[in-house]
Amino acid sequence: MAIPYALASMILQEHRYRPITGKILLIGRQTIDMDVQTAIELVESILGQVRTVSPLLDQSTRARADKSISRETVSDVGFFGLFTDATVTAVDVTDYEGAEIVHDMCTKLPSHMIENYDFIFNGSCLDNIFDVAAAMRNFGLCLKPAGRIFQVEAASSSTAAYHVFSPEWFLDFFIANDWEDGSVYICRVGHEIGGFGFLKNPWDIYHWQPFSLDSDETLSGNGARSYTYRKKSRSLIVGMEFTVSVAQRGKGTVHVNPIQAVYRSDKMIQSESTAVGRWLMSDRNRYVGQDTGPHYPYSAPPAYKQAEQSYEYCGTIRYPDDEMD
Repeated sequence: MAIPYALASMILQEHRYRPITGKILLIGRQTIDMDVQTAIELVESILGQVRTVSPLLDQSTRARADKSISRETVSDVGFFGLFTDATVTAVDVTDYEGAEIVHDMCTKLPSHMIENYDFIFNGSCLDNIFDVAAAMRNFGLCLKPAGRIFQVEAASSSTAAYHVFSPEWFLDFFIANDWEDGSVYICRVGHEIGGFGFLKNPWDIYHWQPFSLDSDETLSGNGARSYTYRKKSRSLIVGMEFTVSVAQRGKGTVHVNPIQAVYRSDKMIQSESTAVGRWLMSDRNRYVGQDTGPHYPYSAPPAYKQAEQSYEYCGTIRYPDDEMD
């Protein structure tokens, strides 16, 4: 599990929108494919400043142990320490990469983990877990009411994962369980470099939004609005893709099982109007790349033309040129 340069940029943009503080839970140790100087420069470019700390180097992840990444890189704790004083703890099913908590996230949580964390980073863990719904519920239970979860998961089979995830899977869970707000993205990853190349490849960022407001008129005093759900707004997989999602729990639950949009009645969809209204009207900023091309445009066949309306290209995030060799 890893935090590529592009994801690091998105995490920093999330921190700029709402500071990441308190307690961070990592779902598995994370490989950060950046040396200390590159990490510092990235933090400074997005936040304008960096904390005066001595960043810790990665000594424990598998990529370092088997020399898939040969140079010295900053550790996950070291990366977060460059911009926040939050404590960082990792949980994993084994301690092979030095996780502080050893627990199977598909099973009942120990009491000390429930509503104990302010920010969770899940770096492509669900796609390697068999019981993904149980794990997702447990991630939510670990969050404090104001806590957020940031996730990246495989969206195409080219990653050789157990599962691949559509953007609907995350959005429908958050909306059905009445989470406060958030965003979902599809990221297309170039193929210029093999092996661990996805860590350095350009990431084209698309904000995924299947909802559209029918009008500006509120339906009730609780902020519910009339909206349309584009039921054919699914991802169009080309090459290597990842689904990235961020959500704040608020007063939301984890126990409601969503029904996929193509099978929901209009009445069921409208019952979620309050939650959808919050997400649509949120002041949350889009994650953006540092340039706007070239990129892979979404082009849908006639039967799925609604899909193109659901993707907003937000730019491409590229690894610094002098680190590509």
